[in-house]
Amino acid sequence: MTAPRVSVVMSVYNGQRHLRSAIDCILQQTFRDFEFIIINDGSTDATAEILQEFKSCDPRVRIIDQPNAGLTVALCVGCRSATGEFIARQDADDWSDPTRLEKLVKLIDSRPDAVMVSSWATYIDDDGEIVEIVGRCADSDDATRKLLYERYGPPAHGTVMFRRRDYERIGGYRTCFYFGQDSDLWLRLAQVGQIGYVQESLYQWRMSVNGISGANSELQLQFGNLGQQCHAARLRGESEEAFVVNAEQLRQTLLSQRSARSTTRRQQAAAHYRIGTSLSRRGNPRAISHFWSAIRLNPFHWRSWCRLVAMLLLRKTAFRTS
Repeated sequence: MTAPRVSVVMSVYNGQRHLRSAIDCILQQTFRDFEFIIINDGSTDATAEILQEFKSCDPRVRIIDQPNAGLTVALCVGCRSATGEFIARQDADDWSDPTRLEKLVKLIDSRPDAVMVSSWATYIDDDGEIVEIVGRCADSDDATRKLLYERYGPPAHGTVMFRRRDYERIGGYRTCFYFGQDSDLWLRLAQVGQIGYVQESLYQWRMSVNGISGANSELQLQFGNLGQQCHAARLRGESEEAFVVNAEQLRQTLLSQRSARSTTRRQQAAAHYRIGTSLSRRGNPRAISHFWSAIRLNPFHWRSWCRLVAMLLLRKTAFRTS
């Protein structure tokens, strides 16, 4: 059989709530020449049954079942199984515009020097409310420089598409990065070629309080900093081995403590604060409920108190002048 042009890779762990939407949005793409590799990372809910439903209806769906090992390992497995010229990502609680693959393929085909392309992203909360629209610059030179030197990369992991040959050339995802595997990969790709952005939002990224980014933001920051230290060492022409070792040690500590999926009240409060802050910038009154949620979870979260008081005073002033 002829290999497809695109391999879409998605990992899912107990993602039954949004899984059907995430799969449907890929199967309904206007670009049809793809395979859809979905790694069931040891799910214990109805994920397996949902995946089998789609597999029985569409031959492009390939299912890989494995014991729970975390996102990075699952992505390594999925990308090793990919046969397409390009690898595109999709997350199990997010949504892609029907034209996303078509427009990404068109952009990367027009840029032989591009190793990775992406798009803008719309951030939504658990209820589907728009929190923020995040764009990136159109000029590839500027976009690549911003990623390499200013920490401005793709607005969400699931927005990207990269050339499989370049992914394999740089060694792919690195399992030592339990979190932050996306930025580590992007930085290494940007050192061997250009990146580019479709100038419209083609992806909805869910800012879930209990998702990876919400519940484990502090750990993500630690892994992200180690990825940046690796990157800085490479730019200086020095070995990054010490930082890779540190990342593996942090991963082992995380696994031994089984804290990868634990969500503390303090972490949940921080996630509510981030969502509330983004909503408040758009003048969305739903921000107030997120600040209250943060305070209920952590009464000493002073930033939420400040934001909440400011919004309430603003509403009071607006009511008096109306």
